[in-house]
Amino acid sequence: MAGTSPRDWTAGETVTATLMDTEVKDNMGETGVQKVTTSGDTLYATASKTLARLAIGANGAIKHVVSNIPAWLALGTRGKVLRVNDGATALEYVTPLVLSDLSWAYVDAAEAVTGDSTWRDPATPGPAITVTAGAGGVNVVFYNIEILTSTGPTNVGCGIGIGGADPGSNDDTTFRYEPAATVGYKPITGFIHYSGLTPGTAYTYEIMYWGDAGNITPRRRKILGWAV
Repeated sequence: MAGTSPRDWTAGETVTATLMDTEVKDNMGETGVQKVTTSGDTLYATASKTLARLAIGANGAIKHVVSNIPAWLALGTRGKVLRVNDGATALEYVTPLVLSDLSWAYVDAAEAVTGDSTWRDPATPGPAITVTAGAGGVNVVFYNIEILTSTGPTNVGCGIGIGGADPGSNDDTTFRYEPAATVGYKPITGFIHYSGLTPGTAYTYEIMYWGDAGNITPRRRKILGWAV
């Protein structure tokens, strides 16, 4: 059935059943009847000549399109921001950290490792992060920990292992210090600049721990990295 154009009525014309069917009933039947039930409801087409009701969304919700029909995107939680997702296919709420391309991890637990001149992981490894190199091929990694030393080791420290490998002995990957005679927690901080990386490649950086004797116990382990 196809709808008809609106009729131009003339003065004194008699309205018959046929005219009513053609001009009113048939035209109204072109699109199925649908009704709104709540203030703020909207109607939209799901197919040719077919309507559906979209109920009003919650306060702060954003109307967008999902699978070619309108839908509501719920308001994000406190502190999150709205962005287009990585696939450029939809909107999403994310933390500002995601927008800055920062990667970070933190472990608070104090867990001992044996000092035997070997790079070690505590019971809770790392922590570790993954940073994807940008167009400049440069990643920057910052870490800060506290280490409790026993009276045994002469040298203790930590380093950054890349891709699951142990840290090397180069100054840009390993930081060591001579512990004081008094046993206690001491901070170690490192800031490392990795260049010549392959853009678009993901690199994993993990804090590992080293001592030449006794036991060492790292705690409050923090690592932060980003692409430059």
